[in-house]
Amino acid sequence: MQFGCESKQKELTSETIIGVWQNTTNQSVSVEFTESFEYNVIVNGEKILNKDSVADMYSFSPNLKEKNLKIFNSSRNDTTKCNLIIINPKKIKLSILHADTVVSEAEFIKIKY
Repeated sequence: MQFGCESKQKELTSETIIGVWQNTTNQSVSVEFTESFEYNVIVNGEKILNKDSVADMYSFSPNLKEKNLKIFNSSRNDTTKCNLIIINPKKIKLSILHADTVVSEAEFIKIKY
């Protein structure tokens, strides 16, 4: 029997991250991953939408170790690459990358399924 993150990651599916996740350092900020692959940033309980009021979309590849989350920014017509690590079923770490360098990183706890 193997132990550690690698063996757990293989059991994950894209549905693992669906729900609302609250930032552990700034509790007024949350992110939401929906079943329809929408990615929403929520500040003080309000969804922050781009100028076109269209939600960003995401794709999650749980079997990849790096760059396993892509957020398709509808207002800028580009893609943000991220590392999403599932610490446990109720806690994740999200790292946003730019040119393969981490530019922002935070941990989130699941508050809504």
